Amino acid sequence: MESNQASMPARRKAGFWVRFASLLIDVVIIGLILEMCSVLLELFGMLDNFEIIAAIAFVAYLGMFVGGNGRTVGKLLCGVTVRHLDGRPVCYLGGFLRELIGKLVSGLFLLLGFFWVGVLRSKRGWHDYIAGTIVEQDLRAVKRGRIVLAVVLASGLSVIGVKASVIFVESRSLQARNVLKAGTVDVSSLTDADYEPFVTYLKDQGATPIEYITSKFNEHDVIILGEIHEVRETCQLIADLAGPLYHQAGVRVIAMEAFKYKNTTLANQLVTGKTYDDELALTILRDCAWPIWGFQEYIDILKAIWKVNQALPAEAEKLKVLCLDSDLDMTALVAGQRLWRLPDLAYRMVVRDQFMAKLLTREVLEKDRKTLVHIGNSHAYTRYRRPIVKNEELVLESRGRLGSILHQQYGSRILHVALHQWSFPRESVTGDNNVSPRKPMGGVLEKIFAKNNNTPVGFDVFNSPFADLRDNEDCHFAFQQYVTFSDIAEGYVFLRPLDELHKTTWADGFVNEANHEILRAFLRRRAGIDVGDRLPHEELNDALRQWYSGQDGQE
Repeated sequence: MESNQASMPARRKAGFWVRFASLLIDVVIIGLILEMCSVLLELFGMLDNFEIIAAIAFVAYLGMFVGGNGRTVGKLLCGVTVRHLDGRPVCYLGGFLRELIGKLVSGLFLLLGFFWVGVLRSKRGWHDYIAGTIVEQDLRAVKRGRIVLAVVLASGLSVIGVKASVIFVESRSLQARNVLKAGTVDVSSLTDADYEPFVTYLKDQGATPIEYITSKFNEHDVIILGEIHEVRETCQLIADLAGPLYHQAGVRVIAMEAFKYKNTTLANQLVTGKTYDDELALTILRDCAWPIWGFQEYIDILKAIWKVNQALPAEAEKLKVLCLDSDLDMTALVAGQRLWRLPDLAYRMVVRDQFMAKLLTREVLEKDRKTLVHIGNSHAYTRYRRPIVKNEELVLESRGRLGSILHQQYGSRILHVALHQWSFPRESVTGDNNVSPRKPMGGVLEKIFAKNNNTPVGFDVFNSPFADLRDNEDCHFAFQQYVTFSDIAEGYVFLRPLDELHKTTWADGFVNEANHEILRAFLRRRAGIDVGDRLPHEELNDALRQWYSGQDGQE
């Protein structure tokens, strides 16, 4: 026994930095594995499960290696081993206990459990205390560990330096080109006498919204129709478009942000069924990212698609639905419940546009399927990125969202058509959250539409009198001198004046046993309405309808 102990290499407690270096190495390795997994998931149409599989892979990698021989690849390179306090090797159960439960606890409070390693002389993190482990370093590997740590830190600093340099160059370049384009016109300079060319253009080149959108599929494969949410007339337009898009434009897919991708199969079961299943429609509606998305007009679109399919010959290809959203769950934000899903929510919000772009690429563009995309306008911009402002000066532009991602790759195959909607003043960019919506272009657009008798119209913004308009008081233009109307909308659809638009209506039967408690908590916590504990589903639904009808504007 003594000879065995004598033959064992001398060890010391592994400190914070060498453990940090080994973890970074493992993160890189896991990242490469997950990148390969994402390709396979995309190939088999299972991309929405990526986050779950990523979490499983991360824990499995760490748990299996630590439970198998106490070492991951990163720990091996740094000469670090995880053992029990009495020197015994860690079993698989202990490995998973340490890596799953232990590290979850260590990360709960601002990662304090990990920093504990650098605070205590025992050099044990909270996860080590939970699993009864200690991390030791072979004294013969100390020099190697220092070299690995130096390489890791140098690499990290190099990446940060390169990133900072790129941001600096981008910022300088952006500021250098932040000048007005030749020929731009600020709407504040226009008078009633200047509106005639715009009105003439609408009369000569405009078309009804349905005719306009349908005709644009002669030139483009994907039209992104950017809405402001919860407008009844917008949803009615999409419903009315279903037939003309199918029969006249060859559209075979209507993609909708409102519904989750995981429910695409259910949605297509609904729109291709022999009878329309109202309860199935409500099931899809209840599973939206926002648990309070109980708006009837969005499932009315599904019913309109079903009606188109019912009129088709049995052998004809059906009009399908592609649900775009990932498995977002906003319950924590609206009802203060399911707080454990907040990290997942944060991640999904960051990659949301990339997720939707990948879906449209795989399901539509790579298959050459003409598609109408119904989505919030903030996702729809193809040529515009929101400003990042500091001290009233433009610093950078935000990352491109769905429309921009697709346009960069597919160019003119993508077209962004904006629906007439409220905008916001310049103060909304600088962090003032108490600003009120304002009419786009300072109300000039509505004056022009009024001179056209408020006739619903769709028209091209590019190469039109509208193209070079700006509004220096609007959030889209205030800090980006180079932006004009044609940058924020390639096409435009006017349905009626903003003050005459109607909100969507609350759906009958939306509340059921599954969402009752969440919706009750929402009314109590966010709306300040206490409806008691035992309110029947129908009465809670009526309370939600009453609350919603009393809200001003659209969210």
